[in-house]
Amino acid sequence: MATKSSTTKAKTKKTTTKKEENMLNVVGEKNPILWFVYTIKNTFNYNGRARRLEYCSFKLIAIVLMTLLSLVLITMHVSFDDAQIITLFVTMLFLLPDFSVTIRRLHDVNLNGLWYFVCFVPVFGALFSIILFFLKGTNGANDYGK
Repeated sequence: MATKSSTTKAKTKKTTTKKEENMLNVVGEKNPILWFVYTIKNTFNYNGRARRLEYCSFKLIAIVLMTLLSLVLITMHVSFDDAQIITLFVTMLFLLPDFSVTIRRLHDVNLNGLWYFVCFVPVFGALFSIILFFLKGTNGANDYGK
């Protein structure tokens, strides 16, 4: 016979899908570096939803890496033209994972992936990206999954 406290815990336990459980076991609940790696591994996954932590981890770590790259290039006295080529190449490497995680983040707030193109509108696009950092995803299932 189950005790009252164990029954209460069972009722309040959040239900997750098998895929989400595996993801949380692999990634960990709050490790941004592992979320960054998870996003890179899911570059071509445009289905489902991305939590705020996954989205923010990818964006912030990508910004930090690009800043560090710039500092290293400046320290090494790399010519401006070469630095631009290197930075452009690294930016292109981050472009597809960024596209993927942003679309999945839009799905988390129950918006279509086409909203991604709002990010290209000057000024408003930057504000829209920042809003996605703080906007809470829909609770439970929505049009794009659980």
